[in-house]
Order: sequence, then C-alpha cells, then structure tokens
Amino acid sequence: PSGHQVPLIELKQLANAVQGVLVIDEAYVDFAEESALSLVHTYDHVIVIRTLSKGYGLAGLRFGFGIAQPSLLSGLFKVKDSYGVDAIANRVAAAAIADQAYKNQRVAQIKTDRQYLTTALQSLGFQVPPSHGNFVLATHGEAKRLHDALQKNGIWVRHCAADKLRITVGTPEQHRQLLDTLADLL
Repeated sequence: PSGHQVPLIELKQLANAVQGVLVIDEAYVDFAEESALSLVHTYDHVIVIRTLSKGYGLAGLRFGFGIAQPSLLSGLFKVKDSYGVDAIANRVAAAAIADQAYKNQRVAQIKTDRQYLTTALQSLGFQVPPSHGNFVLATHGEAKRLHDALQKNGIWVRHCAADKLRITVGTPEQHRQLLDTLADLL
C-alpha cells in the first residue's frame, strides 16, 4: 500500500467499465476521507472488503469481511473454504465493532500523529505525499542507506523501491527516536 486513495468518481467509472466482479479493498478506510461502500447499493458486481487490522488495531485477530449484494455473496459462499472464523475471534470482532467511540478516538489520534510525522519528515528533506493510511510513504534519495542505518539502531521501517521508506505511525516516543536518529544520519 502507498497511502493513496482512489477517488470515488474513478471507482464509479471503473465499476461501469468492469464486466466481472470488482473487489475494492478498504483496509485503510478508517483513515481515509471517503468510502466506496455506496457502490455496493448501485452495482451488483461490486464487493467492498474490510479488516479490523488497521483502524481497530486488531491485526493479530485476522478478521476481515466483505460487503456486497446478496446475489454476489451467495456465489462467494459456494466457493469459500469450510473453515470460518472461530468463536473467540467472532466475539472479539463484535465487541470491537460495538465500541465505535474507542475506534474513533484511536483513528483520530493516528491521523494527528500521521500529520505530525509527515511535517517532521518533510522538515528533514523527505517528500511525503498525503496518506490515507496508518503510515506514510517517505521519499528520499538515500532511502536504502537510511533504512539500513535505522535497522542497526533498532528502528524498523520498510524500504520500498529505490528511494522510499514506508513508516508506520507510532507513539510519540517512537517518533522522537525515529526523527532524532534520522536527523543524526542526515
């Protein structure tokens, strides 16, 4: 993921053009400005998939779901594997979904921290486009060297392509450690 969000108007155009099933991944929708969920009501060949891994912070639960017209879902149920979600995961997921206040607070904090991280990285010379995820994609000509040096300092970011670092929004302390280390390296 890059953090880029495809505008809803473009997804509508794609839904009009596609003959088969159109799967729209909204794993990061909680951090985005708009959702494609409305397309499910308009198009019988669109499915929107989501997860509790990002906005709810439940990556270890491995709980995802799809939203589509009943006719599309019935076809999918015919080919799904026989192993569903276990009872504990179902209960945890239901409790998480019921606690929207916590999720909304968590997402708001991540968005605030994401903006802080973006601004701080830009002040260090990184190019950081707007992100609609719980991470930023930071471009720097020395990304590989910085990645390796950060790793040696116990800071884990992902090196993507030749000049990009994918940095998950963390805690203020993690940001301080990252930014101080980057400042020393640059």
